[in-house]
Amino acid sequence: MLGARFDSLFSIAAGTSRDPFPYQRQLATEPALPIVLNVPTGAGKTAAVIAAWIWRRHVDPQSTPRRLVYALPMRVLVEQTAATAREMLQRLGLLYEGPPDPSKPGIRVAILMGGRVDEAWWLEPEREAILVGTVDMLVSRALNRGYALSRYRWPVDFGLLNSDVLWVFDEVQLLGVSLYTSLQLQGLRRLLGTYGPTHTLWCSATVDLAALETVDHPAPEPHRILTLGPEDRRHPVLQPRLSARKVVRRLQLGRGSRRADRPSDTALARAILDAHRPGTRTLVVVNTVDRAQRLYAELHSITKGTAAPEVGLLHSRFRPADRVARQQQFLGNVPQDGPGQILVTTQVVEAGVDVSSATLFTEVAPWESVVQRLGRCNRYGEVVDGAQVFWVDVSDREAAPYEAEALQAARHLLAEMEGASASPQALEGIRPHAARSPVVVTGHVLRRRDLVGLFDTTPDLTGQHLDVSRFIREGADLDVFLYWREWPVGQQPPRQLPSPVRSELCPVPVYEARKMLQEGHRQAWLWDPLAESGQGGWVVARPADIRPGQVLLLHTSQGGYQLETGWTPESREPVPVVTVDGKPSPSSLSGSPQEPADSDEGVTTPERWVTLVDHTRDVIDETEALLASLGAAGIGQDEARVLRVAAAYHDVGKAHEQFQLPLIEAAQEAEREMRARELWAKAPSLGQRRRRPFRHELASALALLQSPPPDLDGELLDLAAFLVAAHHGKVRLVIRSLPTEELPSDGRRHALGIYEGDSLGPVHIAGAVSIDRLTLDLSLMEIGLSGADGTSRRSWTDRMVALRDSARWGPFRLAFLEALLRVADVRASLREKES
Repeated sequence: MLGARFDSLFSIAAGTSRDPFPYQRQLATEPALPIVLNVPTGAGKTAAVIAAWIWRRHVDPQSTPRRLVYALPMRVLVEQTAATAREMLQRLGLLYEGPPDPSKPGIRVAILMGGRVDEAWWLEPEREAILVGTVDMLVSRALNRGYALSRYRWPVDFGLLNSDVLWVFDEVQLLGVSLYTSLQLQGLRRLLGTYGPTHTLWCSATVDLAALETVDHPAPEPHRILTLGPEDRRHPVLQPRLSARKVVRRLQLGRGSRRADRPSDTALARAILDAHRPGTRTLVVVNTVDRAQRLYAELHSITKGTAAPEVGLLHSRFRPADRVARQQQFLGNVPQDGPGQILVTTQVVEAGVDVSSATLFTEVAPWESVVQRLGRCNRYGEVVDGAQVFWVDVSDREAAPYEAEALQAARHLLAEMEGASASPQALEGIRPHAARSPVVVTGHVLRRRDLVGLFDTTPDLTGQHLDVSRFIREGADLDVFLYWREWPVGQQPPRQLPSPVRSELCPVPVYEARKMLQEGHRQAWLWDPLAESGQGGWVVARPADIRPGQVLLLHTSQGGYQLETGWTPESREPVPVVTVDGKPSPSSLSGSPQEPADSDEGVTTPERWVTLVDHTRDVIDETEALLASLGAAGIGQDEARVLRVAAAYHDVGKAHEQFQLPLIEAAQEAEREMRARELWAKAPSLGQRRRRPFRHELASALALLQSPPPDLDGELLDLAAFLVAAHHGKVRLVIRSLPTEELPSDGRRHALGIYEGDSLGPVHIAGAVSIDRLTLDLSLMEIGLSGADGTSRRSWTDRMVALRDSARWGPFRLAFLEALLRVADVRASLREKES
């Protein structure tokens, strides 16, 4: 079927009998992908992008990235876009939704946003996938600081989201500083090198071409900008959408109906009810969640107990489970024989939400946002006699979250349109005067030195990391994620509290979370992976501790949330816990933010004993399978050889007595002597280690450097050692002891449970590893040192930084190889767990 013409594929995928619009065909069939897709709202660009990627993957997989990453500025868009992708793939018979199994064909669709992160995608780097998520979730991962993700998983997502990937940034006018970060990332990928093809496509109905140039990314050439052509404008389906009539008027209210330079909530609510047409939807878009909640309450109060239209509220501060329920309730078709619906919302509807209204009320906003809101009125030309648009002025004092200058520019243009139609066709070419344009973001542009610095995930001495929020959102537009649970009041949360269910995380602005704690009326908790000697534990969150992307726990009695209104800080009502099948459910494979520093991936702990030889063989097999499937990613023979060596050596450090003895002691007494005759990689119980934290992968890397295979040396040996040390994300560029470690009594060098002079081995795995007994040498953790035998040796950090800064490897390629070994190890462990 896929061998047929693109038109046939598109018609099937889109579920329509029509051929694609000419621009949609051009996007799929031109020799090179454009850099900018500039088409009006309602012109089908989501379907165009997905169908074009599917087609290109079929006809030219060598040049078309394996992963399509769809980055969106609003959460409400994510489920909608993911649903579109699933429906298109389902119609084509290409959708795969099962557990990780690379032997089964199909394309996976995964969601990555606050409160919901589908995790199976990263375990199948060889599978074609469409990843749909919010800009903050995706860009933070591309910067090696993934929000709401275990710090030890950061490098995996960093590697997979910067190689063999097509990024699509939709509605770029809403991206803020993320736009410049996305441009710089694409420029740095070209500069530093990746595996497989990479490309970025920026989409919008109101794109500012001048903003698409940064220090490392040139402005797009005219022939790389795709927009509507004459044939598109004459198309019988597209033409009515482009000319759909919607008359713009300023909302005029009588004397005494204003408060603080804007209409009072009561006066505005009554004006909305007066303008509403039965059997239709009236959409009301305001600029802040607080105003949306107040207006909703006023409308709800006025219409209560009458045969009035249904009133709904939708904004970004709902828990995902509650938000999805509201979207299903309020974004469907409105019965024409009923009283209709009034939906109060915020900017969440600006970016491509597939909803249309017969009447639109909007507060004045930056012109780009106004154009997007107009696109949710008479979207498909379905209101034959024309729709109504009323704009509501706000004072400069209430301009936030926008700049007053941007509102003034939009106010001027709206006044000029009084009584005229704001169809997409009429809006083309209308731009604010330069003097009235929004302030251009000029600070916090990601540079090469910033990205290189972010490659290292070693925390500082206080356990903190570099904050990437300045590269993702401006000012107050940054979120933390709250969830509510029950435990005995007055006590500390139990350490065994299950990790948060994805659907229970409520996004809240950082400044509001800090304010909540500063007022002293509520207490929130943060998970500290270094607490309790590396076992992890809960600590009380202080306002100064709050940073974007964190996950905070509150007791249900603390309030702050209501099912009907979402995040409501003034509410003191107990918050119901989100449940799955009647009980909270822990997160799955992601590596929870609650993961202790001293842990391996506990989710992969089997219920049986697995020898070191068997596990190593399983990881080698998984590595070979990955290499066989990833030929198009450009992995060379040297990299393949290094990955094979790393797979063979990755768990050699488990031969250390500090790993083996706790396993044996945890066994049944009758079988301990028998178990002690083997080297084990996995066991039903890991036992209590004497030295915490003990990192077996550090011992593995030292053993590889001290007893390498005969055909590996120099830079390739250093690369193999890096992959071995990094395969749990806890030892990468720096070897450093932790403040919670038990110190050796004789003052020897020590780091992560390894003491200078520790004995390791023998370890023999036929055809892969042959190590006799070794004395581990930690002199590599020093800077500018000589070896234990008096010879000059380069430090660990010197070797690893040289790899990171090498033109041959660089941060993106290193992280991609790191991700492959991590994937092979986890897949092998899952197979052992299931067998």
